[in-house]
Amino acid sequence: MSAPPKDQPADARQHFREQGYLLVRDVFDPVADLEPLKRAYTRLLHALGPSFLLGSPFAANFPQRPTAECLAILGGATGGRVFDHLDPNLRLRARDAGYRPELPSAQLPEFFELMRHEQLLNQLEMLVGPEISCSPAFHTNIKFNGELTNLAQMAAQSSGVRNGPDGVEFASFYTGEDTPWHTDNHNSLVGMSNNLVTAWIPMEHANEATSHLVLRAGSHRQSGGRAGPTASDPIPVIARPGDVLFFDNELQHSASSNQNAKHARWAVNFRYLPTGEPTGRPHLPGFVARSRSKPESELHDGYTWQAMWGAALAHLRWYDFPPTPLGQCSARWATKVRRRTLPPNAEPKDWLALQPRRPLHTLRRVLPAAIERIAHRLKNRLKVKA
Repeated sequence: MSAPPKDQPADARQHFREQGYLLVRDVFDPVADLEPLKRAYTRLLHALGPSFLLGSPFAANFPQRPTAECLAILGGATGGRVFDHLDPNLRLRARDAGYRPELPSAQLPEFFELMRHEQLLNQLEMLVGPEISCSPAFHTNIKFNGELTNLAQMAAQSSGVRNGPDGVEFASFYTGEDTPWHTDNHNSLVGMSNNLVTAWIPMEHANEATSHLVLRAGSHRQSGGRAGPTASDPIPVIARPGDVLFFDNELQHSASSNQNAKHARWAVNFRYLPTGEPTGRPHLPGFVARSRSKPESELHDGYTWQAMWGAALAHLRWYDFPPTPLGQCSARWATKVRRRTLPPNAEPKDWLALQPRRPLHTLRRVLPAAIERIAHRLKNRLKVKA
């Protein structure tokens, strides 16, 4: 195991247990470890552009735009539907969720390589133990500034997307506004492990200008879920590329707004837990990242992980996912899907063997929407004749 950085507490494990967080400096090399993911994510956005920007005035110079601008345009022009491919953990629960198997998605091998980075797993072994699994919950957090938020609204208007509750919707970690106080355990479908650890990784500098996380030390030892903070005074976390902030799944945290006129704040977060404990998302594939007792169970191939996700999302596409708010989704639904399709201790080969649902299930999913569209057209024609 590598030696802890100089500014890490002497007893890091005890600090994590008592305070609920641990900031570790220089876990990654910003150039060698982070730049490949940034380039791959930018290529993904460029690849999605032609499919989602047909007829849009933003399509012409889209490939020449910076990453954050591409995300703002795609998010605005699609009313958030592009996140079916960029953040399916969130979008699966949307009423208009529409994952398209023929398009690329965010399960990039470069994400996988970062999730399994040796130095990252060394730190996690100290916090989680020697048997480490990676949860299917992972997110890209690109915190817009005011200019990017306006760009998203312009793209929405050019595509006829409405504003408001039924229009452009971004998770709060994309908008430039403050992210409300919350814990990461409130958005699982089924009760998850109490030993889950989030690894929050800044891809750009996270400071007072660009937005940073704010924590309530010790709040993980209290109950409250989405309730307001009741523990210590807020602790701002100033971090740079290469650092990792580890925090308990039940630690209350928020994020400041992005006040920087030129830059978006970009971070990714992964979640880890002891192998065998519930991830809270039984319908999506996690994997064994490290095992001291059974190293042959580790998954080492990012393309296999990508294929597992593709099979799972294509399979789920025809299920009637209950469109309920975050934190109130049906545990019965997720458990039913898992029991019908996968063994209790599913391995990569089990996920890869998943097949899209039978035609009857497909018809059940698409027929109501088709009938609604036909009725709408007939109604408009009757109005014209009248």
